[in-house]
Parts: sequence; C-alpha cells; structure tokens
Amino acid sequence: MNTAEHTIENWPKASGRSSSGSLIDRMVAFVLRSLLALTALAFGTVEPWSIALFGIVVIILFTIWSIRLALFSTRRPAFPSILLPLFLLILYAIVQTIPRIDAEGRRWTISMDPEATWMAIEVAGILLIATLMVANVVETSTELFRFVRFVIFFGLVYSVFSLINHFTWNNKFFWLIEPSTIPAFPFGSFVNRNHFAGYIEMIAPIPLAMVLLRAVRGELSLIFCFASALMSFSVIASLSRGGIVSLISGLVFVVFIGIRPALECRWPGRLRPGHVIGIRLLATLTIPAAIFLGAIQVGTDAVIERLGSSRQAASELNFTGNESAFHKSRGFIWEDTLRMIADNPILGAGVGAYQTAYPIYSSRDRFHIVGQAHNDYLQVLADGGVIAGSLAVLFIWIFFRSLRQAIASADATASSLALGCGGGVFAMLVHSLFDFNLQLISNGLLFIVLATIVWRVAFNARQYPLPGSRTKRSLWQAISGMGSTAGHSRRVSEV
Repeated sequence: MNTAEHTIENWPKASGRSSSGSLIDRMVAFVLRSLLALTALAFGTVEPWSIALFGIVVIILFTIWSIRLALFSTRRPAFPSILLPLFLLILYAIVQTIPRIDAEGRRWTISMDPEATWMAIEVAGILLIATLMVANVVETSTELFRFVRFVIFFGLVYSVFSLINHFTWNNKFFWLIEPSTIPAFPFGSFVNRNHFAGYIEMIAPIPLAMVLLRAVRGELSLIFCFASALMSFSVIASLSRGGIVSLISGLVFVVFIGIRPALECRWPGRLRPGHVIGIRLLATLTIPAAIFLGAIQVGTDAVIERLGSSRQAASELNFTGNESAFHKSRGFIWEDTLRMIADNPILGAGVGAYQTAYPIYSSRDRFHIVGQAHNDYLQVLADGGVIAGSLAVLFIWIFFRSLRQAIASADATASSLALGCGGGVFAMLVHSLFDFNLQLISNGLLFIVLATIVWRVAFNARQYPLPGSRTKRSLWQAISGMGSTAGHSRRVSEV
C-alpha cells in the first residue's frame, strides 16, 4: 500500500533509536499486533489459562522493551495522558484492598472482595503495560498505518471466518473444540454474540474513515470499503441488538465528522472534484448497502425482532413471568446496581467485586449469580463510586480532546487513522450503555489501543506541526478546517 505522499516522515523516530533499538521495537510491535488478534481467538481471553498466558507474554515483552530502552534509547518513553485515568484507577483499587481497623477492632476493607479486586488490578496493570508499549513503539504515520492495517486485515479475515463458522455451526468452536456447556448464542470464537459484535464494531469504522479522507486510493479504496462492509455484515448476522446500534453509531460518527473535510479536499490529478466526490460517496454507500443486504440475508424478521424485542434476551437469563422483557433481561440488574451505588456512593463496593456484592442488593433470588451490571458506566460507579466515575469522565474528556487535535493534523493518513479509531471508540462507548464488553481482555485491549492511537496522532501533531496545522481549535473548527490542512499536506508532498 503506497501511502508515502500522505506520510510525515520527520515525526519523532530517527533521533532516539539505534538500528538495534528499531529492530527490537519492530519485534515488540509485531507481538502486540498479534496479541490483538490472539486475545479474540482465545474466546475473548476470559478463561484463567488465557488470561495467565496473556499476562506472561506481556511481562516478557515489557522486560525486553525495558532493556532496549536502557541500552539503545536516548530519549524518555512517553506516558500517554489517555492512560492516566486507568493508572489512577489501579492506584485507587489498591487503596480499596488496604485493611483498616474500626473502633470495635474489626478488620475491614473498602472492597467487599479484596481477592477479586487484586485480580482486577493485575489485569488492568497488564493492559496498561501493553498499551504503554504500543504508544512508544508505534510512533510515525507509517508505523501507525502499518499497525492499523493489520487490525483491519484481521477484522476482515475474522469476520469471514465467523460468518462461515456461524452458518456451519456444529456446536464446536473452530469446528474442533467442544465446549463443556453449549453456549446459547455463540458467534465466531466468542461465547456471547454481543462480545463478537463489540470487537468488530470497533474495527469497521476505520477503513471507512480512510476511504472518506482519501488516505487510500484507487482499488485500495474498494478493498477498504469491502472490508468495512463485510465487517458490518458480520455484526448484522450476529443479531446483537447492542452491536447493531453501536456499529451504526460508529459509522455515522465517522461520516458526520469526515464528510465535510472529504468534500473540501483539493483533489490532485485529472479527475474533477465533482467526479471524485461522486466516486467517494458511492464507495461510502456500500456500507449501508451491506447492512441492508445483510439484513435480507439473515432475515429482516429476525433483525427487526432483535431490535424491537427483548424476548430472546429474557430467555438468556431463564426468567419467566408477566414482567416486561426488558426488566427480565437487564432492567432488574440495573435497579439492583443502582441500590448498590446508593449504598456506596463515594468509595464503591470494590473494583472487580461486583459479583460478590450483588447478592446483598438483589431484589430476587440471592443465589442467582450476576457477574456484571450489563452497563459499564453503572458498574464503574458500583465498583469505584464517584471516584471511579470521575476517572471515567476524565478518560472521555481526554479522548475527545485528543480526537479534536488529531483530526486537525496536516497528515492525511494520520488524521484518517485518528478519525477511524475515534469512530471505533465511540461505537464502544455507545455499546457500553447496555453491555460489558470492556471487561473482556480482547475488547478492552482493542478499545484502549485505539484510544491511544488517537492520542499518538494528536501528540505528534502538537510536537511536530506542519505549516497549516491548527490544533487549538473547537471541534467544529477542526472538522471544518481539516480538509484544507490535509490538502496542504498533499500539495507539499507532491512538490
């Protein structure tokens, strides 16, 4: 893929790396890319063996990278501001496990399950380390594109595999591995179709953004459109209500933010602007067309029923009665979670301790196990109270601030990557309203890596600006002016 004319090669690489250091960084980047794929293939990395293996690989990789920093680097590693809320959350979770003695001499901790909290701390720490390495070994526009191109390619191949596996399902994952208990709604390598949809919905907006902002051209535009369309089709085929809504939200986000700069770009070559715009819009329309065809292929009745009814969701929890289907599936969990939040509004019940604390506040059978709130925002408040909720707000603020700066980058490739990754993060922020995707290592890792890529583009735009770059602007000004700065970048590179 030829993206040379869109790339700013004076971004921060040459001055801080030796040839040996660059080789190690490429190796680390390769392993990290592979982990993004392998964590999804390992059933989302939710079982003890896969979590342990993931942690071991990351620790070994971090050790090698740390030695490389000590021996071959002349500059300090960057600590992304986007990771600060996660770091502070880990520190607060540690505080939750510190034992205290009350006036009557009884030992207690903020966390209702300190052991579960420590497990959550370990997982969050591994995710933090892995993402920190991504931020430091994937720096230039070319490396960012190479990294994201792998994610797109894997998303495409994985979607094809998942569709074939779905339509030829023989009660075995990969047609070979028989689970101890047959899951009700598996898809791909995920036990829960909602988690498959959550993973793919974060990738599907990326190729669309690169097509809209002309980071790829010619036949590559068609390939990228095909990739986004096929991934969208796989989400529709999964019949995940949250996945479908979130996917559409992510795609609409990319088109809304990206269409104006796409129309304002100065188009080089013999094609007239109107012709190029028509071709690009036609390519973009393949996405809703794929969604429409996917709905027809799966069955419009099935899709409409999933979007408009929660009867199947209720059956997943094996509840019956005259209550509304929504209340049976998630509503009663949310009500119980709100009681948990009201009882621990400031400090929370303990990060990772939700399953232990839930029976105390359950309005139903106290022996019924509920491990997640099916709403990541509510669970953050339940686990960490206002303190953790404030950190979540801080993360969202830093993300959108970085996105504003990133889409104003004069590098068309980098800005399109930021827009696409931003669309994926936005889709997951929507999905988190009614599911717990971020509690899976595979989905949580992809989410935080995409957010970090947005931060990296913004950081490079601030530290190494080109003439015409403007980073301190309102979001709408950045959206409106992005086309002209991207056009300037292309004209400079062509000269």
